[in-house]
Amino acid sequence: MIRILLGLALGAGLVIAGLNFASDRMPSWLGGRSAPLSIAATSLESVQRQSRLIVLTAQFISVITSREERLGGLISANKTLIIPGTIRYELDLSTLQVKTMRWDVPSRTLTIYAPRPRPAGPELNLAATREYKNGALLLALTDAEARLDAANRDAVVADMRVQAQAPAIARLADEAARDAVQRMFLLPLLAAGHEDARVKVTFAGPPSTSTSPPTKQD
Repeated sequence: MIRILLGLALGAGLVIAGLNFASDRMPSWLGGRSAPLSIAATSLESVQRQSRLIVLTAQFISVITSREERLGGLISANKTLIIPGTIRYELDLSTLQVKTMRWDVPSRTLTIYAPRPRPAGPELNLAATREYKNGALLLALTDAEARLDAANRDAVVADMRVQAQAPAIARLADEAARDAVQRMFLLPLLAAGHEDARVKVTFAGPPSTSTSPPTKQD
């Protein structure tokens, strides 16, 4: 009895796989499904019109102090700047290519090789800036304050860019990018009748197209 049940289960699996294979091969006017890579190509053409996709925005606060000295350190002034800013994590959609995508028939999985999102900005919230300073004499009689302001602005931008590279926030950006790309390509597959399809997004480099045989769109 066990052998019979196993045989029936195996046979049912083969029938389902055969139906999937046949449906993918049949023309759409006969009830077949469009090839997954053809659907991916159409989806890619649509999403690439956006050029770049913002997958995550994050807010940071930078606290920077600059110091100016004159007359060998006899007089000095310093200025502290506290300013919030926003970093956008953007995905460059122009780098996605159908020729590097892979459709695996047994697992019904479309693998997409995507670039990691990159931080852009920051956009500083100047209206929320707070500053503290001392050394009134030097600030009043020289150009020290202008020099301190310029140094602080440059330091704030550099500091926020460093904060944006923190592993924890970078992982969040990766997850957001992966989810966004999965949705962009999975929904058209489901709509085209590939209810069992899955989409896997990886940030690893794609296999060499010069050595890998073309993927069959079964």
